[in-house]
Amino acid sequence: MKFKNTKSFKYYDCSNQKNINKMARKDFSNGQINLCFNLFKKYNMTRYGMKDVPMKGRFYPQDDIAKKINKINNNISNYLEITRVDYDKDKGEFDYILLLNELEECFGIDKYNIIDNGINNKVLASLFLSVKNDKLKNISEKIILKKDYLDVLLDLDAFYSIFISFSNSNDKHYSVFFRMIENYVRYINTDYINLDRFMIIDKFYDMIKIDDLNIYEAVNDNDLYELTQAYYFINKNSESRGEFNISSYQEFIGIQEVFTKFSNLFSSFDIKWNGISSGQYSMLTLFSRINSEFNSNNDVIIIIDEGEVNLHPEWQRTYISDLIDFIMSIKEEKQQVKLILTSHSPFVLSDLPMPSINIVGSDFEDGTSLFGANIYDIYNKGFMLEKTVGQFSYGKIEEIIKSIKNNGHNPETDKLISLIGDKFIKDILSNLDSD
Repeated sequence: MKFKNTKSFKYYDCSNQKNINKMARKDFSNGQINLCFNLFKKYNMTRYGMKDVPMKGRFYPQDDIAKKINKINNNISNYLEITRVDYDKDKGEFDYILLLNELEECFGIDKYNIIDNGINNKVLASLFLSVKNDKLKNISEKIILKKDYLDVLLDLDAFYSIFISFSNSNDKHYSVFFRMIENYVRYINTDYINLDRFMIIDKFYDMIKIDDLNIYEAVNDNDLYELTQAYYFINKNSESRGEFNISSYQEFIGIQEVFTKFSNLFSSFDIKWNGISSGQYSMLTLFSRINSEFNSNNDVIIIIDEGEVNLHPEWQRTYISDLIDFIMSIKEEKQQVKLILTSHSPFVLSDLPMPSINIVGSDFEDGTSLFGANIYDIYNKGFMLEKTVGQFSYGKIEEIIKSIKNNGHNPETDKLISLIGDKFIKDILSNLDSD
């Protein structure tokens, strides 16, 4: 159970969904995922509506690019807020107006209003903070139309590393900082889109002239190889941008490791089973665990506690048959299997002969059998239910009877009678009178 708080309301998540969707998190066993992939190699799960490609990865580069731009903008703003130097027109170190032109084109700011009200570092800082998420996403979409997203992320990471270094440099490299801002804004405005991370770094070092601000460790060859391999894998297995197929455990582990290792570049990724429901997930984990135990000729005892609990009623109806068929398909010819189940499903009881059933707290009369019995008898005798309708509707039926006997029919009772699904009960109540 997990408590959640949203802007609209608070609620408790008591579902199994967190285990279904968050496959790549540390609280979900990679070992279990491996068992599932082993099952797919051996047994066809498409009969349960599972896809031929069992797992999907989702990665939204435009979101990561937008987040990286936002981080850079925040860092630029923070530096501008604390620096003690403002632009000196006579020194000609930097021209705010040229930068405003770039910012207007890139972020859509109103430069004329800013010029009229005066420009300084604090005003400039507020401009970088004012860029909203929707604008950032539009910018990222424009960038990746002109350059591969992996290169863009690495380029922006270089810019970020450079700008983060200025927080410790006081005002020593103030003019360099502004020229790097211009390069950065022109890059995301796609004027300088052909710059790569090495050219960005070279520009930076050319500006500072001296090597006392050594801030950036370029991605080494091994890391670049891993990133490139992941990039090619995603593109090769993509059906749509940002979504790709994962067909084996090795692919799952490989892409998960890259995404985790380079989390500074990738934060929007998600790995999950392909369109799986809680019922499908139950069958997948159940069969995969059983399959993992059939790795020798030893006899096996399988104990399953309410294995049908998350299944649709139709799947509950076929649960015993499917379970037997599955076990028969994976066991060795002479291998003995004993199956011990607990269940609250009448369908499970209807598929078991009485010698195989032990109903706690119930004594049957001689000759009683639930094998192939109808649902009413199973609920009544197998589960000792007093009634086979919900208590609320049963109470309403009692109220209708009492009302008709005391006051006869009225529009309210007739309306309630019209809602009853059992034709036999509905007819009796419709014909009931106060006598």
